[in-house]
Amino acid sequence: MLRERTFFYQHLVPIGTTPLQGFLAFRHCAALHSGFLRDWQCNSRNGAQYNDGSFGPKQLLIRSKGIRERRLSPQILRTSQKNVSEQVFCCSTVGGMDLLCRTKPLSLPWMICEKFPRTRCDTVKPMENGFPVSIPRSLLLAMSGGIDSGVAASLLKERGHRVRGVFMKHPHQRETEDDAVRIAERLGIGLDVLDISEPFEQIVEHFTEEYFQGRTPNPCVYCNRTIKFGILFDHAAKLGADGLATGHYVQRREVDGTAALFCGVDPEKDQSYVLYGIDRSILDRLHFPLGELTKREVRKIADRIGLPGRDKKESQDICFVERGKHVEFLHRRRPNVETSGNFVSPAGKFLGLHGGFERFTVGQRKGMGVGFGERIFVLRLEPETRNVVIGPYSELACKRLFAEDARWLLPENPTMAFRCEVKIRYRTNAVSATVTPGLHGTVEVAFDEPRYGVAPGQAAVFYLGERLLGGATIIANDNSF
Repeated sequence: MLRERTFFYQHLVPIGTTPLQGFLAFRHCAALHSGFLRDWQCNSRNGAQYNDGSFGPKQLLIRSKGIRERRLSPQILRTSQKNVSEQVFCCSTVGGMDLLCRTKPLSLPWMICEKFPRTRCDTVKPMENGFPVSIPRSLLLAMSGGIDSGVAASLLKERGHRVRGVFMKHPHQRETEDDAVRIAERLGIGLDVLDISEPFEQIVEHFTEEYFQGRTPNPCVYCNRTIKFGILFDHAAKLGADGLATGHYVQRREVDGTAALFCGVDPEKDQSYVLYGIDRSILDRLHFPLGELTKREVRKIADRIGLPGRDKKESQDICFVERGKHVEFLHRRRPNVETSGNFVSPAGKFLGLHGGFERFTVGQRKGMGVGFGERIFVLRLEPETRNVVIGPYSELACKRLFAEDARWLLPENPTMAFRCEVKIRYRTNAVSATVTPGLHGTVEVAFDEPRYGVAPGQAAVFYLGERLLGGATIIANDNSF
């Protein structure tokens, strides 16, 4: 008796093709391959945009009988980047041979189906989201127990990937793996629990030490670089996974033959700022299925698939520190460190007393505990003298910053000055500047217009339009001297 199988087919619509033509042609292609076509469904959410601005199917679910071959993740092939008159779809494997369906625009559903040896198929780069990338057989997915990673798992499964989740456990987290277990069970995927207590303690220690050095760290940058795309990526490789996936809102595309990162389409959720430190050598093995979605769309998918915990309030805080309680956290870590001192003017005039410089960051206005009769801002911190220098907003302005530990997502590290856009905090806009790389990973940034609140410890992240170029840790600005 022939068993019923379910296959996923994806296709890249040729230029000039109408939605109806694209749908009929691909249905015909699937029918030729499947033998007995029972029914089909069109996933319009993942639709492809046509040249007339309309949208059509990009993914087709085929249920068929008469298939004895093993299931294979679909591959989408393009014969030429320049010649758009012909598209090639590698649909599946038949008897050890790759079945290719070729279509030509404006003449669909005219089609030729041919069989080629596997080596012929492997020489052509497959396509995903319109860019040539490797389509892995299996993926390890970082799962926190929230809807983002849950929806990411669901989308990857829909695309034909074999997905296994991993929950990273450490003593500082406020949530257990219970939510991740429920989501994994709902989606029918396996889940591992990876103890990262020791390396995560280094993240927490770095966070603590930075504050007591008068800097304002972003622990997510450090964690992503060393744990999520360091230790976890290595763990995926040990398990034999073909790639690592996360629920980050960022896009991976190909530029001139190499993988690159781009901002997520949702500007409110874009997380590219904290991902500049990823090792560029692993970019082609990373997957970010949420990068092309908005948070609203992710919530709709979570509702549609009945994801457990989808009504849970989303956290915007540092995962190991409660909102507004970082000072208490720091004091528990360093109970005997004396940090109280004086508020002083830029000229060194005594203006009052403060309870600890770790309570402040450059650009801060509230929470000083002293009234000055005018709007006063933190200009800089001096941990050596325990002074907090304060002054009017105009004195926050700076046109240069200096940074270290630069990391680049470009094929080669830049050595000459170049123009780009720079973000100085996660929630600020990128602005035009000239970036000059220096020796030993140092960088100088000269802004076209003054910036306010440039804080040592934060990241200066570089963009060319939506593309993420790299970043570095701010160590000073021209108000620091």
